[in-house]
Amino acid sequence: MILEDRIDAFHKLGVICSHPDTMDLFHDTVQRASQNNPWFTVDNIKFSILALSQILDAKLLYSWVSSYNMIDQNKKIGVIISSNIPFVGFFDFLCVLLSGNIFIGQLSSSNEILLPYLSSILLKLNSEFSKFIFFNKQIQDIDLLIATGNDNSAHYFEYKYAHLTKIIRRNRTSIAILDGLESENHYNSLANDVYRYFGLGCRNVSKLFVPKNFNFKKIKEVFQNYKIFTPTVDYLDNYQYQKNLNIINDFDYIDLNNLLLVQSDQIDSPISVLYYQYYDDIESLIILLEKCRNQIQCIVSNNHVFRDSIPFGLSQNPTLYDYPDGVDVMDFLTSN
Repeated sequence: MILEDRIDAFHKLGVICSHPDTMDLFHDTVQRASQNNPWFTVDNIKFSILALSQILDAKLLYSWVSSYNMIDQNKKIGVIISSNIPFVGFFDFLCVLLSGNIFIGQLSSSNEILLPYLSSILLKLNSEFSKFIFFNKQIQDIDLLIATGNDNSAHYFEYKYAHLTKIIRRNRTSIAILDGLESENHYNSLANDVYRYFGLGCRNVSKLFVPKNFNFKKIKEVFQNYKIFTPTVDYLDNYQYQKNLNIINDFDYIDLNNLLLVQSDQIDSPISVLYYQYYDDIESLIILLEKCRNQIQCIVSNNHVFRDSIPFGLSQNPTLYDYPDGVDVMDFLTSN
């Protein structure tokens, strides 16, 4: 397979994914995926597949790969895939196959449906991919490794695959910086950054930085009435547990009826909790953020003084250049 054939197939896959309701077996697949993982709701699965369809444009793909030395090496790339959000692992899947290498995926037991489903469509578009796509229970006999998990699993992967050149991803989360001048539309967009995928993704905003004397009234009104968000039983259990925990410990919190706003100097909040922290001035905040840069995936802000910040509402729509943990996957694959 030449690069043009691979890009053409992914472009066609993107066109198909842009109309999920018309995809073959889509509704059956969504039902099975939701049974396999209750956090994978119909709405979140549809949002995720539409988001990935936006990056599968031929012009975008050609422009992206043009800066890499795309020599087909047919190396075996082991990819260990987590189960936090729908279609997690697709970007690694795309990178491995476009780079001319062999994808050997190890799926989480609670995420066994969605990526194989897209793979089956890709195989119908170009059967040559059957030589390059494999899903195995265990990763063995590979040349390079890409693994996504939490901090604990990262230590295990480092030990088990010490002999391999690898990318090991750890816990990351995202933040938003407010100045108090945001409109209702801004807060509606921010709600998507916070609530989408129930806060389980590394691109979910889990903390707000707000100026002194910030008025939470408007954000409370918007978040309480956020229409897209439909909490699951598991989410509501987490919400009630966190609420009880704060009551028992006599911690102050702002109850949004579906989310708790809690003041904290920590970055990564529990499910159903959104941390907030006051800042005095932009300069001191920039210094603070630099110290915890390795914990942050995205910075959502209207102020472009914050390096690599993105507008409200776009944290869950990554581009081809938004690499998890800031590690260039395609460069890793084409230079090792």
